[in-house]
Amino acid sequence: MMISCGSHGDDDLTIVGDWADGRRCAAGSPGPTPMDTATAESNPNKGEYKWEVTNYSRITERQHHSPVFEAGGHMWRLLMFPKGNNSENLSLYLEVPASEINLPYNWQRTAHFGIKLRSSVEGQDICRDAQHTFYAREADWGFTQFCSFADLMNPAKGLLVNDTLAIDVVVHIRIPEPFVPCVTRTTPLLLAV
Repeated sequence: MMISCGSHGDDDLTIVGDWADGRRCAAGSPGPTPMDTATAESNPNKGEYKWEVTNYSRITERQHHSPVFEAGGHMWRLLMFPKGNNSENLSLYLEVPASEINLPYNWQRTAHFGIKLRSSVEGQDICRDAQHTFYAREADWGFTQFCSFADLMNPAKGLLVNDTLAIDVVVHIRIPEPFVPCVTRTTPLLLAV
């Protein structure tokens, strides 16, 4: 379901796969694509981050941010709406931190990313992935309906353990390919390289 609230968006993809740690996502939960099987060491355009949110029930602010982390040569952070972003669901987004917003005019970066809410119960992880081009007006992208509060609070799902959430993110930067114009002229066109 595609939902937009401000610059927050939802991509509801149905790609299923294994995460680098070998765990599978819950049935029907979109998972990472094969790009997630490479390690950050073998691919400088990829990075991973793990965030433990302690004392979840005591978070009072509307938005809660992870520490800033580096992935794929860029700085990022996770944005969580612990009480939902105008929905009855935990909302999670990948965000370019405010310190990075002052990048040069027309900056952009395209990333394929996956966010996983780890469960203590095998096969109950909740995973979502998306691809987005981040820029000044859309500096975050993710999932307004990442996980229902009913599932989050259900002890059988094992998502909230000792008032702690375990969230993983994998970010893979997509490098734009050089543009080569289609030329139908009979005389050669000199291109500056």
